[in-house]
Amino acid sequence: MDQYGPGPMSQQNKSGILWILWLSMVGSIFIYAIVGFMVRENTPAPEDTSMVGVLTLAFSLVSIGTSALALLFGRLTGGKMDYQPFCIIRWALAESIAIYGLVLFILGASWAVFIPFLVWAIIMQLLLAPTHNSQQRYMDRKRSSPGMPDRPAPL
Repeated sequence: MDQYGPGPMSQQNKSGILWILWLSMVGSIFIYAIVGFMVRENTPAPEDTSMVGVLTLAFSLVSIGTSALALLFGRLTGGKMDYQPFCIIRWALAESIAIYGLVLFILGASWAVFIPFLVWAIIMQLLLAPTHNSQQRYMDRKRSSPGMPDRPAPL
């Protein structure tokens, strides 16, 4: 097929798209920091911050669970999905950690609470980067999963 027609996308193009998506997810974490700064500078501090301590603990525990889910997602799904949606779901889980921190910050938590959530999310994204090795591990798991052939059997 020519470059404008329908047809299978090359592995190199898929890999490039994954890197672009991953970089945008990592970039959004920095955007959250900017949004937090702008909100904090332009709005009065919340009067009642009594729930921030409890919410910090709760969001920390949720973040631990989210991290575990993102890291174990391949084993939980057993390789039953394509690599691209697999990556996107894991990155969204990792990014949610930064969102928890942003919510806490907007509710009155300090920078000392917000920054660790941002760093945690960035570390998770780095661990989940779409490297060739991670794709190879996923494809190996997918091939070894019963009932999930890597490609359809010929007719």
